[in-house]
Amino acid sequence: MLQDQPVGAASVEIDGQEYTFAGELEREPAIRAARSAPPVSLTTHVDVLGERSPYSVKMATSYFADLRNSQRGDSAAIDRLRIHAEHRDLTMGGATTGAEFAPPEYLRQTYVEAIRSSAPLLNLLTALPLPESGVSVVHPKITTGATVGAHEENGALSESGPATTSVTLPIVTVGGFVDVSTELLDRSAPGIDEVIATDLARAYFEQVDSLCVNGTGSAGQPVGLENATGETVTTFTSASPTFTELLGRIASAYSAVSVARKLAPDTVLMHPRRFAWLAGQVDTTGRPIVATTATGPTNAGALAVDKAVAEGEAGRILGMRIVLDPSITTTTGAGTNQDVIYVLRAADLIYHQSDQPRFEVFHETLSANLQVRLRIFGYSAFSPNARPEGLARITGTGLNVTI
Repeated sequence: MLQDQPVGAASVEIDGQEYTFAGELEREPAIRAARSAPPVSLTTHVDVLGERSPYSVKMATSYFADLRNSQRGDSAAIDRLRIHAEHRDLTMGGATTGAEFAPPEYLRQTYVEAIRSSAPLLNLLTALPLPESGVSVVHPKITTGATVGAHEENGALSESGPATTSVTLPIVTVGGFVDVSTELLDRSAPGIDEVIATDLARAYFEQVDSLCVNGTGSAGQPVGLENATGETVTTFTSASPTFTELLGRIASAYSAVSVARKLAPDTVLMHPRRFAWLAGQVDTTGRPIVATTATGPTNAGALAVDKAVAEGEAGRILGMRIVLDPSITTTTGAGTNQDVIYVLRAADLIYHQSDQPRFEVFHETLSANLQVRLRIFGYSAFSPNARPEGLARITGTGLNVTI
């Protein structure tokens, strides 16, 4: 039992064990609860750093080193992992999906990260859970609805049952690994394992986003927007394109979706270079056509958010949000220099994901070389083909001009 001691006591006895630092007294309830918890999983996945996590810039402990050492029966490592898990949010959502996934958060400010996209398309989607088993997700679909009609007294009512089909989304796996020497793992500061884990997590979401845009539907890839079937394709042909011409093509795509889907699109997805071109267009008096909301425009062709962005929501046009995604190709067309614009209803894109990608540590695999393997992988499913009426694609020579 905990003896009566002041918080600042130099030593204290807990269950027969003497602790000589006041800090241990403050952590004792968490340690006791942690030791009574189920054994820690070696596939623990983590997200936002908790204030009391043992993995911080001031600590010499390493998350993945503790995962490895816990397999060897290191009770201190097991305690740290359990306490750490109590103070982390295990969800991946939010505007910085992927960027804040890996442990610990402080590492973002102590080294220069690799350049990664923040997965703008994924951030538009409502992630549905994956089923517990199986290699695909099947969505039933009504292709032709029932009919009704005007009724004449004593006449027969219209009778026509709906026709149905199904849409199958294959579950795809995205993953990667890095092998690290035990010497580097043990002696690097900040821990190289956590540096690599952060980069692997960001690379994972960047790749899933790219596949949702460009996936071919073969070789383990989902069908991306670029290879959808049944969407509207609008061609923008112009050797010297203008804002007015492009606005007309976007309006045409807006019309096509509204007519086919009977609901308006809500998003214009484009490459950052296309928005930069838009922002550089001026009227006959030299004033920018795309104005920021801070200027209080009264007759702007489009609006830009007040702060410059390279990814994510950048403004509005025809009542739709403009979202920038660098995963969009810039090498289409005969000259392999054209980008693509998508006009879409985000809710019509089906996306399933596992809770979050999993990190795993293997030290037996490369033990002969005194190395450790750090691995990440996850499952997802995506399709624009469940409701292609909600998607329009703009292509053509008018999209090869940049500034």
